[in-house]
Amino acid sequence: MFVAYFGNDIFLNCFRYLADSDRFKVLKLFSADYGGQGYDFAQSTRRIAREAGIPVQTTPVLARDLRALERQGCEAIISAGYSHKIPTGCGGSIRYAFNIHPSLLPQGAGPMPLPWAILKGLDRTGVTLHKLSDIWDGGDLLLQESFALRGSENLEDLLGSSQALALKLLDRFMDAPDVYWRRAVPQSPGGREYWPRIEPKDYTVDWTWELEKIGRFLRTYRYAYPDGSIEFIADVHVSSRQHPHAPGTLLSEDGEWRTVAVKDGIVSYRVCRKLAVFHH
Repeated sequence: MFVAYFGNDIFLNCFRYLADSDRFKVLKLFSADYGGQGYDFAQSTRRIAREAGIPVQTTPVLARDLRALERQGCEAIISAGYSHKIPTGCGGSIRYAFNIHPSLLPQGAGPMPLPWAILKGLDRTGVTLHKLSDIWDGGDLLLQESFALRGSENLEDLLGSSQALALKLLDRFMDAPDVYWRRAVPQSPGGREYWPRIEPKDYTVDWTWELEKIGRFLRTYRYAYPDGSIEFIADVHVSSRQHPHAPGTLLSEDGEWRTVAVKDGIVSYRVCRKLAVFHH
């Protein structure tokens, strides 16, 4: 099957699955230009594409690009983390056009719902495959599966679980695309929730917040540096107790570990940093 992929590194494993399989030929990768954001969120996907000889386009997709894909016999458009609106109304050879989204739609529409699953204290989240439509994240549901949350996950944990489930659902769909396309069901408009992007400037903790809110907020922290490293917070432990310290007082710092006094207790956590390296 001839396919075109639209996305960044969030579901890199899905792109690698398509690029490495003899069952598919990726005609083109469409990814956004993240040059002005410090960190290039599509660098690994583009690297794999270029090593495989797959053409790459970083300018926004236009209708003429889809017509060019049709002339090449493209049968499927697969989107995952693509930041531009893909024109709808594909025809000709393009039979399937769908998106991989890391939430249980219609809950969690929006560009990056993963942190909200933690902030909202959800006990389950998941991944949805849905048809592309004129409404962002609003197309008919093709496949959806959930997984339980323990209440202690950080964003790295949640991203890893979502990536594994996304690959599982993509493989299931690609095994029988006609079946799942026919079985698609509309989303419930009354259940739609839009969760906006959390920007890096929003990652400022107010140490006077309640203890549990601070714990959830810390677990959502994940920052990408221009050098390709990722900083995130792990092993968050909260303890309710009385103490004489002002909220925000750093009580100890030992390597990665920090212990901070908050209004109604103590919070300890690790500040971790790793290179965002992906392997074939």
